[in-house]
Amino acid sequence: MKNKLKKLLALVLLVCMAVFALSITACGKQEADEDTGGLVLTISNDKQFYVVTGTINFTGSELSIPAQYEGLPVKAINQKAFKNCTTLTSVNIPDSITNIGKGAFTGCTGLREISVPFIGESVGATRAKSVFGYIFGSSSYPNSVPTDQVYNEDEDYSTYYIPTSLEKVVFRGEKLNYGSFYGMTGLRSVVLGERVNEIDANVFAGCSSFSDLYVCSPAIAKGITGLSSYGGLAGNCDNLYVSENVVASERSDFLNAMAITERGLVDGTKYDVLDYESAFEKLTFEAENATLDGALIGDSDTSSGNKYVGFGNGGSGKSVTFGFTVSSDATAMLSIRLGGHPNGYIMFSELMELYVNGERVTVPDFAVAPCDTVTWANWQEYALSAIDLKADEVNTITFRTCAIEGIASNFDCIYLKSVKGTEIKTAEVSA
Repeated sequence: MKNKLKKLLALVLLVCMAVFALSITACGKQEADEDTGGLVLTISNDKQFYVVTGTINFTGSELSIPAQYEGLPVKAINQKAFKNCTTLTSVNIPDSITNIGKGAFTGCTGLREISVPFIGESVGATRAKSVFGYIFGSSSYPNSVPTDQVYNEDEDYSTYYIPTSLEKVVFRGEKLNYGSFYGMTGLRSVVLGERVNEIDANVFAGCSSFSDLYVCSPAIAKGITGLSSYGGLAGNCDNLYVSENVVASERSDFLNAMAITERGLVDGTKYDVLDYESAFEKLTFEAENATLDGALIGDSDTSSGNKYVGFGNGGSGKSVTFGFTVSSDATAMLSIRLGGHPNGYIMFSELMELYVNGERVTVPDFAVAPCDTVTWANWQEYALSAIDLKADEVNTITFRTCAIEGIASNFDCIYLKSVKGTEIKTAEVSA
């Protein structure tokens, strides 16, 4: 009996020791204190680095994640580490971070600005993990907008929920991946750090609110040679700023041709404010200058001065063609202004096809399904593509919509943004 009791006590002791050992491993977790700013940091199994695993009673607004803690680097941010940190307004992620878990910042509904060393999960991330929305996750939360982010030329995409509050991204890495900011309609301002040297396609496609571009990279400043460079980077923004540290010899002739209107200090960096408006102009061409299924629209098919282009019995809608002549070969940014039926019907029509001079141009997904709640009173402008126009010939721009039965899409006008001084006029198009 005594031997059995001894064995039982020994077994209990072993179990206790095992539990104690496990608790020691868990003690790698550092409870939030003044040194961590409310962050919970967990040491790695090999005791070589720390991971941000969560927060405790976090009420801060401006956060700079530490690059190291207790002499070791902070190298990763776990999934949902900052979940529902609604007071957070700005975050700086240090270069020491090499991995960010999916949805690390889900529910951060007050976040306005974030500074990152890479886009997505990590440097070299692929497919759905390579776009910006990955760090906000695929789960809906209040004050978030579902964003379809295309990440390759096959137009594969993932839907992520990005807070409506987010307006500014500072990118300090080297490469912006394909579709990095695709469809981020609330994004207004982007800072390209000095290390950026590569921008893949469709990075800013669908960024309809994109306004301010700050360039700190000599490589990018040299590479912006026109409106269509880097997928229309310069053509998509309204204001262009170049760091004073990027000297004239490191800038393209295109940028050097713009006058410097002023110099200003933004977030501690001095920028030259380029006279962007003097370099470009945005021309408006109303619907009545186009042909509708081969016939001049003129004053027909109008309601409040606008034209229906998607009368529906399902399937194909109507085809609208504009003709132009230009004084010299030019690249222009094309955008279109659409709305719903004037009686207030919801617009379901889709922009199906776009042709420039007879050649089909890929239409971004954000324009294929612009908005399922657009009404007549809520017009939307959609940036479509950078297009090349040729001198000494009539250039044509044709688009076609599909339509849902009983619903018509309302077309107002198109815009062409080009280098100032390029004369663009409407021209008749033969049926």
